[in-house]
Amino acid sequence: MGKFSGVLLCSDFDGTLYHDGRISDATQEALRYFRENGGRFTLATGRYPSILDDIAEDGIHLVCNAPLVAVNGALVYDRASKNVLLTHTMEESFAPFLWELCQTVKGIESVVLVPTSPWLGEKFLPHELTEEYLTERLRGGLLKVCCWIDRAHSDEIVENIRCRCGAEWNVARSCSIYCEIHGASYDKGKTARYLAGLLGADTLICVGDYENDLSMIREADIGVAMGNAVEVLKQAADRVTARVEEDGVAQLIRSL
Repeated sequence: MGKFSGVLLCSDFDGTLYHDGRISDATQEALRYFRENGGRFTLATGRYPSILDDIAEDGIHLVCNAPLVAVNGALVYDRASKNVLLTHTMEESFAPFLWELCQTVKGIESVVLVPTSPWLGEKFLPHELTEEYLTERLRGGLLKVCCWIDRAHSDEIVENIRCRCGAEWNVARSCSIYCEIHGASYDKGKTARYLAGLLGADTLICVGDYENDLSMIREADIGVAMGNAVEVLKQAADRVTARVEEDGVAQLIRSL
């Protein structure tokens, strides 16, 4: 037992923990203190679960003592046992809609299909995709579809995509040029709450900086926006901590 027993802290990665190619020493030390005092810490990221291995190759060793929430909530991965505990995939019926979306929405520069296996996305120019290939890939299991979009018209393009998708699909940006689409039945928030229940955590704390973090900020018992977060996230959050370059996650932990 410790000060943070019963607390699950789910943090976004890019722009929240990770900035300018590093995770600061102050943030690493705060996370160590949190874990050593009973807290469970993990990432809730748009990336694959291999993120910890990827950054380790660059000399960054981030310790998570809870399963990872990955691909915007599509996966829960237990790195200790190397088991996928939960998987959500997109429906095959999405193929004709996605194909039409890619052909008709101006400003989509490329499309990345994110499969269940292997953990490696496939990138295409919109005109390279066919409805038949999309059907085949969806049948094999896609976790999400990512659209690289024109930065100058990002708001307009995302609103266009969101209006076309309606309530059936979840549409959110992870940065100004990256629009992510997946089924409405899963997101970072729903999966973080599932993980909290799985671990028997009494308190779920979520922290992030961009639009794809909105669901978990709203779902959390304590939703925290970084100081560098987009305005919509700050408005939804219970708290706003410092910017990532000012060790906002470390300051959050010290305030608990």
